[in-house]
Amino acid sequence: MRFVRHNQFPTKIYGIILGFIIIISSYLAGASYIINDIISEISEGEVDDANFIDPDLPLMQEMSDQFEYYLERDNIPLNYTLTAIWKDTNFTEIDYYRTAGDAAIWTGMMLGSEAFHYAIAKRSGNETARLDALRMVKKILTGVKYLLAVPNGGIGPEYDATLARSVWSPEYSGPRIHEVGPEEAEERPQDVFNGTGPYANWYWKGYPSTDQNCGIIFGITRCAMLVAPDDPWVANLTALMSQQYVEYYLRTNWMLTDGNIEGGRRTTGQEFKISLENSGYWALSILKMAQLANPSNARYNKLYYHYAYERNYAQHLKPRVNLGIFQFYNYFTLNLQWVIMFNLAESETDPYLQRLYQKTVENDFYSITKISRNAWFNIAYLGMMKKNDTFIARDIGDQLMRFGIDRFPNNLTRVPDRGGAMNPYPPSQVGREKMEYWRNYLENNTMGKALYGWWLLSLMFGDDASRLLNSPKTVDQYHAEDFLFQRNPWVTSNNSTEYLEYTAKRQDSGLAFLLPYYMSLYYNIWEAF
Repeated sequence: MRFVRHNQFPTKIYGIILGFIIIISSYLAGASYIINDIISEISEGEVDDANFIDPDLPLMQEMSDQFEYYLERDNIPLNYTLTAIWKDTNFTEIDYYRTAGDAAIWTGMMLGSEAFHYAIAKRSGNETARLDALRMVKKILTGVKYLLAVPNGGIGPEYDATLARSVWSPEYSGPRIHEVGPEEAEERPQDVFNGTGPYANWYWKGYPSTDQNCGIIFGITRCAMLVAPDDPWVANLTALMSQQYVEYYLRTNWMLTDGNIEGGRRTTGQEFKISLENSGYWALSILKMAQLANPSNARYNKLYYHYAYERNYAQHLKPRVNLGIFQFYNYFTLNLQWVIMFNLAESETDPYLQRLYQKTVENDFYSITKISRNAWFNIAYLGMMKKNDTFIARDIGDQLMRFGIDRFPNNLTRVPDRGGAMNPYPPSQVGREKMEYWRNYLENNTMGKALYGWWLLSLMFGDDASRLLNSPKTVDQYHAEDFLFQRNPWVTSNNSTEYLEYTAKRQDSGLAFLLPYYMSLYYNIWEAF
């Protein structure tokens, strides 16, 4: 009888599989090394302060007053922030409104900005300024209320918490708001819906994402901390909205939801809990909002600590990917991470959790953006770390001063936040040393072409590597934008004739100045000046 050994064939297969795994791992490790080496060029080094403009506090106060005036007059027709497009560059008549698709995030951040405004007015003892700031807080908080109430039929824990990107009221008679309203509902019924219950005659822009929600979470939390203790109306509304968020997302297991369909809501595919997309600070930030907005309700205090400690969310704070990659792709996502992390870390008072949050900020957030000259990131960093730094303060001051009038060759002004004029990039600012090295390797080196070739070249360099900068843009080198500091500071702007004509008639909300300005006053970073 002949016996056959059955273990030889599987052993060979295992060896082949192991060898294949080693080859693939080595291949990916090489690609990862190249990517990380390129990323390091925009996270290492020092900021050159040779051309810093020193902060002029009286001038910045005048600028904030002017921004506030035009914000209220032109950019919040339904109490949430929109971009006004004028009929011509004389700025005499608004033609239409844009950015309704992202209105929720910027309205939430503007609400937070006005809460900081209120806090510094109160601290200064200026009662007139305090009441004016409170009026703006209530106006924009009303806009936030509609963003949450229209899709769900009301405000409170008994209602769903699907967030509208923007809403349209049947009483509104102003310039057309693109992306929401009856015309868009007819053209894109899959994205624009009728409201619910008492808001059945309203319209709302659907498909909300974590993007939109993070701004609203930021604004409600700032109101709960800085304004609600002084005003019962604000306290009640922020408490109800925060309860609405938490109770609904506990029911959906933290899944985001969209418009009405037969039998309920559809999910968007995104979630707030720990997942491949998000780390622990997303759900914790929502729970922190509810804890702060409901100081006398033990349920939300217990829920926050339950998730932080018992569910161990506080030990899973590291972002799911290296945030530096967003300096090349989708810089907007980097901004979202900062918004939600700030919301959690700045408001924490538990010593142990505060240390954990601050360690994450230092290692995984600020280390990536410390030389990108983003005034919002810089002031958020100082607020979260509970410290001051004269150099960072000067950096923030320089960027804020560059919103000023008649300061640059193009007679640039962003007061109010109008126009697409921008200063040119000097030749010395364009191009990166490591970029050029690795591009040459992938295009001309035999091994580089053979191993990685076109896919890594396309991934890292896109169509035009000459658009990449070796020092970050300053305010005068950006086009108009709904929030200037959401845009990548390491990439040149679109200079096409069509785009320049469009931005020349554009007026944004002024958030890019107002938010870091009010925060800088709140955190007293100008004491040395």
